[in-house]
Amino acid sequence: MLKTTGARLSAALLGYFTLVILLLTLNPFYLRLPDEIHFTFRSGLTNLISNIILFLPLGFFYRLTTRRRGAYILGFCLSLSIEVIQLFIPARTPSVVDIIANTMGAGLGAVIYNLLSINT
Repeated sequence: MLKTTGARLSAALLGYFTLVILLLTLNPFYLRLPDEIHFTFRSGLTNLISNIILFLPLGFFYRLTTRRRGAYILGFCLSLSIEVIQLFIPARTPSVVDIIANTMGAGLGAVIYNLLSINT
């Protein structure tokens, strides 16, 4: 399992950032059946950059914890789950662009880890 203190710390940080992402993206959390299922394909540049930055730590700490590939899959699955839940939150608008940006952010976080680990 996680034998070193560093591995346990990185796993704790991965869990912490996952929780932060869930709290930020699912707030306010009250559910209601939607009148219609609607995903938007529009997003502003600020929202796009924010979503990429939000998921950077997820990919970075995933690679730091597991040393395996799969940050893109983790980012995609978490983002898709969030966007589907947002269908049932009237104050939120699910977006396909958010899924793509979040997946890119998690992948970019893994790439940053790879670049930093080459030098060590």
